[in-house]
Amino acid sequence: MEMLFSTDYALPSILVDLAATLLAAGLLSAGGVIWGQEFLRWLRFPLHSRWEFRVLGAALGLGFLALLMLGLAALGLLYRGVAWGVVVATLLAGARARTRRKGPVATPPVSPAPAAPPPWSLLVGEARGAYLRRDFIVSSQFDQNPLAAWANASRSGGELYETLRKAGVTHLLVNIMEMRRLTGYRTLDFDEVGRRVLEEFWRANVEEIFYASEEFKGQEANRIVVYAVADAPAVPRQAPYNPLLDPANGA
Repeated sequence: MEMLFSTDYALPSILVDLAATLLAAGLLSAGGVIWGQEFLRWLRFPLHSRWEFRVLGAALGLGFLALLMLGLAALGLLYRGVAWGVVVATLLAGARARTRRKGPVATPPVSPAPAAPPPWSLLVGEARGAYLRRDFIVSSQFDQNPLAAWANASRSGGELYETLRKAGVTHLLVNIMEMRRLTGYRTLDFDEVGRRVLEEFWRANVEEIFYASEEFKGQEANRIVVYAVADAPAVPRQAPYNPLLDPANGA
C-alpha cells in the first residue's frame, strides 16, 4: 500500500520529462513560426502589414505542427526520439531559410548615397486611384491638384521639375474627359506664373509614353494619356500636347 501512494521514485523522472516536453514544445513552436513565415514568403501571399505577416505565419506554422503531432499520436509513433528529430529538422530548416533570405553580411559603405524616393504617379484630372498597381498621388474634386499648387509656387520649369523629383513623381496620368467634367471644381487653377512655369516644364521635362481613347455611340467617351517626367534631353525636342492648358478641356 505504501508503494502505491509513494511518488519518490517517479518524481525525478516526471520533472525530466516535463522539462524535456516544455523545451521541445518551445523549440517546435519557434521552428513552426519560422516555417509558416517562410511558406508565406514562398507563396508571395498579399499582406498589408508586418503584423499581419507575423500573425498569419505563426498561425500557419503552429497549426501545421499541431496536425503533425496529432497524426503521430494517432499512429502510435509519438515518442521522444521522433519528437527531438522533428525539433532538430525544424530548427535546421528554419535557420537555413533565414540565412538564405538574409544573405551574406556586407560591410556598409562609409558614406552611403541617399536612397532615391520610390516612384510615384501623379493623377491629373482624376479623383480615383482604384486598380492602379503602383504608388500614386491623387486629390479629390474638392482639392487643388498638387501639380497646380506646385506650379503656382515655382519660379521656373526647372524648379517645378525639382519639386516633382524630390517628391518621387516619375509619371503623370491625365484623364482628359474626367478633367473636362471637373472643370467647375477648379482643381487645376493655374495662375499667370503657374501657366508659364508649366509650359516651360512641359517643353523640357515631359514625354508622352501612352495614349488610349474610347468611343461610345460615335462620340469620344474616354481619353487617357501618360507622360514620363525626366531630365531634359541633350537635344531639344518638340513638346508633347499639353491638355492642361488647352481651352477645349476647360483650362
